[in-house]
Amino acid sequence: MCFLRFALLSLLATGLVASEVIRPPPVPPPTIKLPPEEQPVRLTDLAIAVSVAGLQAETVTTMTFHNPNGRVLAGELEFPLPDGATVCGYALDVDGQMVDGVIVPKDKGRVVMETEMRRRVDPGLVEHVRGNLFRTRVYPIPAQGSRTITVVHVAELSLSDDGAACHVPLPRTSLPRLDLRVEVAAGAGKPELGGFGDLVLNGFERRWVAEATLQTVTPDDDLYIRLPQLGPELVSLERHQDETYVAISHAPELPQSGGTASAERIAVAWDASGSRDPAAVARDRAVLAAVVARLGCGVDLRVFRNAPAAWQHFAPGPEGAQALAAHLDALAYDGGTDLAALDLRRDALPAAAQAADRWLLFTDGLHTLGDGLPRFGALPVDVIAGGSRRDRGVQRLIASATGGRLIDASTTAAARAAQMLCTGQATLLRVEAPAGALADVQYAYAAGSGRATVYARVRGDCTATLVYGRPGGAGVLRHPVELRRAEAVAGRVIARAWAGARVAELAVFPERNAEKLLHIGRRYGLVTPGTSLIVLENLQQYLEHEIEPPASWPSMRERYFAALKGRRQREGQRVEDKLATVLGWWRERVAWWERDFPRHAEVKVAQGEAREGEAREVVARGREEALTGMARQLASRDAPATAARPADTGGTGGFDLAGMEAAPSAGLAA
Repeated sequence: MCFLRFALLSLLATGLVASEVIRPPPVPPPTIKLPPEEQPVRLTDLAIAVSVAGLQAETVTTMTFHNPNGRVLAGELEFPLPDGATVCGYALDVDGQMVDGVIVPKDKGRVVMETEMRRRVDPGLVEHVRGNLFRTRVYPIPAQGSRTITVVHVAELSLSDDGAACHVPLPRTSLPRLDLRVEVAAGAGKPELGGFGDLVLNGFERRWVAEATLQTVTPDDDLYIRLPQLGPELVSLERHQDETYVAISHAPELPQSGGTASAERIAVAWDASGSRDPAAVARDRAVLAAVVARLGCGVDLRVFRNAPAAWQHFAPGPEGAQALAAHLDALAYDGGTDLAALDLRRDALPAAAQAADRWLLFTDGLHTLGDGLPRFGALPVDVIAGGSRRDRGVQRLIASATGGRLIDASTTAAARAAQMLCTGQATLLRVEAPAGALADVQYAYAAGSGRATVYARVRGDCTATLVYGRPGGAGVLRHPVELRRAEAVAGRVIARAWAGARVAELAVFPERNAEKLLHIGRRYGLVTPGTSLIVLENLQQYLEHEIEPPASWPSMRERYFAALKGRRQREGQRVEDKLATVLGWWRERVAWWERDFPRHAEVKVAQGEAREGEAREVVARGREEALTGMARQLASRDAPATAARPADTGGTGGFDLAGMEAAPSAGLAA
């Protein structure tokens, strides 16, 4: 059996179109790594459906892989998703039918998978690895056959100064069939489509829809969906199940201040662990170089992996910048990451950097050694994220808890990122609302786009107020937003986006928040650090592991519940039978104890005494017979052979019978 791996790099990538935003590079097609003698598994069909609601997009990607080899293959798929994306659906073809995965606790999913693997029938399983990295295993991909996989995820759109956009990567490979569908909820203006496909949007029931089916095609570009001229405020209310959810996007006009523009030195913490992506490191280095050039400052650098290294100090000016670049070039990126070993308090700064007013932290947030956070105090920490593989929850928590900023260097040019880092700009401090009106509010401010994003559950009509200001200072701007639940439309995209933001927050400490993660994963169908999506193939598997089949497979659910009902009835009958038996025994015991046995007891005692007397009599008689026999034997042995011994019927024949009596007596007693 061959084990294969293939990477889906950003099924929905962030980034787009403003001059200050980097257009993401083309994404390579999904590939399967096999031994050199094997023919590659080919992607034969690809279908992508994107549904945009507000500034969130749900993407459904269906892939069919063909195995041209003469033996069965097993596959493990690892796929990093866009920043903040959440997997909320997974399906696998079983006997020609797409079967949806169901949410199970992560530990149980792993146990089920290992159990079925020993039977050589693997289930399909999607697990959360860390941050925005997910993994699934599929078996079997039959010889000369195909398997189809569907992955569903929700992610935020990429924001720019004048709009929002969704970038849908397409593989640059020949596809026998490609299906594309785009659906955008009606907003302030008509969306724009660009890139591959020449799709045309048409209005339909408060939505814009475009779709196409292409045969034998090789995409030469990606697909772009743009929402132009968003305006300063965009509010989307959605009704899902029995709850109302809101997503608010707001672009405030905030005052600027000098901030770190006059700093003589800056303190930098640099992640050099093995999880760092080389492309991300290059982007982070470009940002740091742009900051140093803009400020003309010196740098106090602390490299960390499982433990922080010794401080390195670089002087201001071109020579110091060159020495810093050479030092970063010589770093070896290996080992694990222990963020808890990092001290970002002011007292941890060397004497030369005590005047620094903030830290710059370059890390992917993927702490592989424990789940602790750095020690921090009043000193703000700006977090720079240059890669797609990262833990945004950790990065955002460090930045927001210290009053710092989170800069996405993967979609923001280095010069623009340096400008934001060197300018003391206000941020979103909090969201105010009447008590009980909003629940589980999640908010963030993207310095790159200048927009704030708020997610919340709406419990009652209210006015929510977004308060902006400098960290640690008073608010400089208050923006009210009216929320009316009657304006909510049916849907699930915003609900899942809120749940994904909540999971990212809780996942910073997965063990501590295990129960909450399990509840959210089950309620919203999300893959979290505490839950997985699993696909089983037959009724026996569902029954054995007591996993409820998906709602999209009604016939299996009907058989499952019927079999489960029969099993429970049989188990109930066995319990009743056992209780009846035990009750019968108990009643017999009670009846025995309640009976009166006085005469019977007297008879037993008398019989026992009689038998004891008989036993004593038998023992005494046996003892006497034994002594007599022994005396006769001795007398016979000592008598002359030719003459009879004189008769002495009244004596002992010369023997001390009293002395001989003791030995047999002792022997009998023994």
